[in-house]
Amino acid sequence: MFSFLKSLLTPRHRPTWDEVLAEYLQSSDFRDLSPESKKPYRRVLVRWIESEQLGAQPVEALTRRELEGMLSRRSQGAAHFLFKRVRVLLRFAKARGYRSDDPTTDIKCKPIGGEHATWTDEEIEQYRERWRLGTRERLAFELALCTSQRRTDLAAMRWDHISKGRLAVRQSKTGVSLSLPIHPDLQAALAAMRGKREGPLIARKARPVGGQLTPESLGTLFAEWIKEAGLGDHCVLHGLRKACCRRLAEMGCSEKEIASVSGHKTLAEVARYTRAASQERLSTQALARIAGPELRSRV
Repeated sequence: MFSFLKSLLTPRHRPTWDEVLAEYLQSSDFRDLSPESKKPYRRVLVRWIESEQLGAQPVEALTRRELEGMLSRRSQGAAHFLFKRVRVLLRFAKARGYRSDDPTTDIKCKPIGGEHATWTDEEIEQYRERWRLGTRERLAFELALCTSQRRTDLAAMRWDHISKGRLAVRQSKTGVSLSLPIHPDLQAALAAMRGKREGPLIARKARPVGGQLTPESLGTLFAEWIKEAGLGDHCVLHGLRKACCRRLAEMGCSEKEIASVSGHKTLAEVARYTRAASQERLSTQALARIAGPELRSRV
């Protein structure tokens, strides 16, 4: 009886945000993330807790209205980026019994403009017109368009990854290993580059000269190169990954064939990436299979 009464009088420990974050960063949930995901998760959550002065507050005390207020004080892009990571931490807290609910469940927080736009053939040619063969800007472009890889993997590509006309890629996000034949457009860009065939394919020009760019630096540089080519803000590096998938679809490649290049683990993802494939061209190809020579000649 005494122990029961003591338990009622002893205040329950209410884990704070600092404690929950420290536990999450040591958990298998965090350890299982890819290296490219760990850094932004840690950085964004630490900064958020510090800026909102949440560290010593109980994690169970945060309300949906308070969280919506915190998000509203940020730009749409920053709010969406923060929201996704706070949601992970709150679901972790709920799973550990530190909260009874998830306040993010009914919050609508959408990214700016939805999905990344797929580059058109006209935009591809406009970029090539501005950045000629022999430039780092053109090599980065052809690597992205001809391999359909993410910026993290583009930044990690090295000259010694090339052998016998193929490029070896190990995707950092999925762990998938790929061996890709080098497209003639990419081969031309590689052959036009001056200097030693060693180190990163897209090397730093600032100190340390010749070193590997971070994915963030590559993304920033590529945005500048796009702007200098006179292209709109909707053209981004990731859109070239989608453009490669689109072009493969328009040439009649199956979803499995496209996945063998892009490294997508599910065919549903491939289908999402190839939505921009030309309906007119694909419909002509499809009907040409059952039509006579006249229609086939239009393909």
